[in-house]
Order: sequence, then C-alpha cells, then structure tokens
Amino acid sequence: EAVRAIIAAARSIPAFEGEGELKRQRELARLRDIALVETLRATGCRVGEVVGMRRGDLDWMARSALVKGKGSKWRKVYWDKPGWQALQIYLQARQDGDEKRSLARLPVFSGHGNRSGSTLSPLTTRHVSRTIRALAKRAGISEVGVTPHYFRHVFATRALERTDNLALVQDLLGHASPATTRVYARTDERQRREGHRQVWDDP
Repeated sequence: EAVRAIIAAARSIPAFEGEGELKRQRELARLRDIALVETLRATGCRVGEVVGMRRGDLDWMARSALVKGKGSKWRKVYWDKPGWQALQIYLQARQDGDEKRSLARLPVFSGHGNRSGSTLSPLTTRHVSRTIRALAKRAGISEVGVTPHYFRHVFATRALERTDNLALVQDLLGHASPATTRVYARTDERQRREGHRQVWDDP
C-alpha cells in the first residue's frame, strides 16, 4: 500500500505550465520521478543499479535492461507495461540525441535542475532517497522505513507470494546466496500446517 501511495503521489503532481527552459526542466523532473518509482516497483532493482543504468542497457523489444549489481555481476531485469510506459514517456520527452556523447552512454535517469545545464548527469543514490522521502510525505506516509530499498523488499515479498519459487526470486533480485532471499520467505503456523498436510495426506 505504501508503494502504491508513493506512485500515486508522483502521478498526482500536475504538469508544469508556462514556457522556457525552467518549465522544461520541471516537467522532465516530474516525468522522471514517475518513471523512477515505477522502475523501482517493477524491477526490484537496488538503487545503485537504477542510477547506474545507461540507455544502451535497455532492450526496448523485451521491456528489460542489463544492470550491474554487487560484485560487478550483470543480470537482466524486467518492467511491466505501466512501468515501461512511464519510462518511455520520460525518455521521449528528453529528446536526447544532440549530445556529444552517444545515446547509448547517456544515463537513463538524469538530473534536470538548474545546475545540470545541458549535460545529462546520472542521478545520485542520495537524490533518489530524497525523492522517495518527498513523495512519501506528499502521500501522507510518515514511516521512516520507506526508502528506495523498501521497493525492493516489496518486490521480493510479492514475487515469492506469486511464484512460490525461491530460486527464481533469487535470480530476479541478483542475490549471490539463497540465504539472502530466504529472509523474504517467512512462513506462519497456518502455512506450515497446510504444507505438512499436503506432504502426507492422500491426494
């Protein structure tokens, strides 16, 4: 519910009116923040993986990207339709292509403030954390624990509930050890009792 509320808060910010570069910067920042929270929700990425994405890492046909995780290990992450659409809208609004750097080397998520100028620089993890805090406040959420990593926690919990496949979720999250993923796979008494019944009861 907290994740849904934060995404709703980002989407509730109205488009900026007016003309000129300031209007463009603010509108790009608004679209970026929507794409950012949708990406955190849909992919289960670590915040460092998100800010490290380059446009050349994206696979537009498969709605996926290659990200570099811990230990410099690469893995593929995926978006759902709403998340990918938000990312498309943001990147199309940027109208990249006039930069001296190749399009593939440009960051997926960049700063759009006055200090950014015409150079597209990647967001910092600190900036993403501030953005999540601001959107949580806008959504009326006061919990201290709502951070970028909270989105990853929700992704892991939901993935285990929906797939019941610990190995799959381990690969989606990029965990080196299944013990790390196992943290999200807590069971309660009802589940254990039902599981035991399924083991021994006749079909």
